[in-house]
Amino acid sequence: MEECRMEYDEYNNILVDYSGLICFIYDVKTTEIVYMTKACMELLKITKAEEYVGHKCYEIIGMLKVPYYPYNSEKYAEGKEYHLEQYNEKLGRWLSISNTLLSINGRLCHITHVKNIFSQQREQTFLSKQISEVESIIRCLNILTKQKNMTIAMNSFLKTVGDYYQADRAHIIEFNFESQTLSNTFEWCAPECSEEIDNLQDIPLEVVSQWIKKFEETGSFYISCLSDDLDHESEDYRILQSQGIQGLLATPLIQENVIAGFIEVDNPRANINDFSPLWAVSEFVLEELEKRRLINKLTHMSYTDLLTGAKNRNCYSCLLENYDRCPPSRLGVIFVDINELKRLNDTQGHYMGDCMIKRTADIMREHLAGELFRLGGDEFLTLWENISQADFEEKTDALHKAFDEDQICNVSLGWAWQEDGIEIHALIRRAEMMMYADKRAYYQTDHRDRRNRFYTGQLDKKIRDIKNN
Repeated sequence: MEECRMEYDEYNNILVDYSGLICFIYDVKTTEIVYMTKACMELLKITKAEEYVGHKCYEIIGMLKVPYYPYNSEKYAEGKEYHLEQYNEKLGRWLSISNTLLSINGRLCHITHVKNIFSQQREQTFLSKQISEVESIIRCLNILTKQKNMTIAMNSFLKTVGDYYQADRAHIIEFNFESQTLSNTFEWCAPECSEEIDNLQDIPLEVVSQWIKKFEETGSFYISCLSDDLDHESEDYRILQSQGIQGLLATPLIQENVIAGFIEVDNPRANINDFSPLWAVSEFVLEELEKRRLINKLTHMSYTDLLTGAKNRNCYSCLLENYDRCPPSRLGVIFVDINELKRLNDTQGHYMGDCMIKRTADIMREHLAGELFRLGGDEFLTLWENISQADFEEKTDALHKAFDEDQICNVSLGWAWQEDGIEIHALIRRAEMMMYADKRAYYQTDHRDRRNRFYTGQLDKKIRDIKNN
């Protein structure tokens, strides 16, 4: 026994720097334990060397339930390490076990090293987390690929993200490089949290310049405490603080090697170091956003006159349908028709005609805040909701004056205003009839001096007649 003790002291002096390893050494021929590290003793609840020195290895191996190979085993070659992983029911742990056969001081010994130990509870938590993560990813992908309504899809996706991180909010932020701004285009909020989507519109991109730099350097990032990680004088700190954000995580949306936006999660309370669900679905998010932009562009084209940027007849018809269901309480209508557009096209070319059309639209936009429609080649209409009669007449007079003073435009105008009990088609018809009265007066006078036609008694009488009917 004394010999065993001396041998233990020798091993202890050599291996003292490795006391943190869970390791034991036994003689293959005699099967006696010759050394055990402090960490291994603690694991087996052994308090002193005398409790194991000289004991047969199978007593210890039986406690750890690690494989035992007898002296004549052909499994091992000297100097080569063998590795396995197994679950130890006695300890309730997963063990990663390494075995090496070495000759030490002329004695053939097994060195057994146990590492990467997880408690059963931690392992179950780890596995549950992996399952939860995969389930979250699958749920997100199902939402993004199967839901046809874009808004419902993105809101449901963000709710799944928010639930996974137990967060206050989850947003999608998109960059507009043309205007050099960013906007919050989709947002999910926990029930007790305020909506912030309206407060994050058309923010200058320079506000998040440091974020973009961080995305480029590290990809996704987590800010645990705004007061520590951001400059208190910066605009991004002010915006986040005003929303009650103490921490956030963000992952970039990268399109053709360019950061086009990011997904932001506010005040996450769980899985804060796990970006994998966001990474996994980011391409699908980008695809859906690109699809939305395409749909919006096509919708814009279907409702917009491409020459002037005004709404077209298709959009006008949709608005009239809405008015039939729910008319506004007050409405002003202004009808404008370009005079002699055909003659201008025939004599000066369509380029000059287009200039006249665009100039007419520009003047109307400059003076009127209502919806502007181009109904045909030479016809424009403005519908101005909830404007008082006095303001409407003031704006109409200003528009008259602007067209009179303009050196390019030559138009006829008609207008009508009504409050309560509006019959939209009748109101528009009144404005149209006034416009035609103006046009007849134009052609019946010396229209080379068109500025005087609004003040002729003949036109004034026709206008009064139309307004009174």
